Amino acid sequence: MPAIERVIPIVGQISDPIREMLARRLRELTGLGVIALSCVVAAALMTWSVQDPSLSHATSGTIRNLMGRPGAIGADLLMQILGLGSIMLILPVAVWGWRLVTHRLFDREALRVACWILCAVIAAGFASCLPRSGAWPLPTGLGGVVGDALVRFPAVVFGPGTIYRIVLGTILF
Repeated sequence: MPAIERVIPIVGQISDPIREMLARRLRELTGLGVIALSCVVAAALMTWSVQDPSLSHATSGTIRNLMGRPGAIGADLLMQILGLGSIMLILPVAVWGWRLVTHRLFDREALRVACWILCAVIAAGFASCLPRSGAWPLPTGLGGVVGDALVRFPAVVFGPGTIYRIVLGTILF
């Protein structure tokens, strides 16, 4: 006897087709919740302002973020850590929600999560390669701390530019 039938006795009296239908509706509802969460995070990132109060900026000014104080704090952390690469955290989650709504099965979940994180880090690195304009309010590049670290990693490992070029030339040719 499954544990849920011991806790809620009426569950054992529900027929299998109705139980399957309820499970499908629950997956759809979960998918809609995941999509809504993605939209909330996207709205927080779209309305991010460096002047909003957050963990790194204490001010008594008004909050401009549509999601209020939690949105301002979350968006500020994402922008400082991943910069514009934080967009890549939202899109796959929304796709996963859509897959739940449309009843598409998941397989290789660990690989998907690993690729999701790697994609966000690579997107942050790519954003750090773009030139920073004078309007960018953060001291880091467009890819945040992670993107800047990823771009500067080869120089740290291989040393100054000349040694880096010698090592890279040796590897490639």
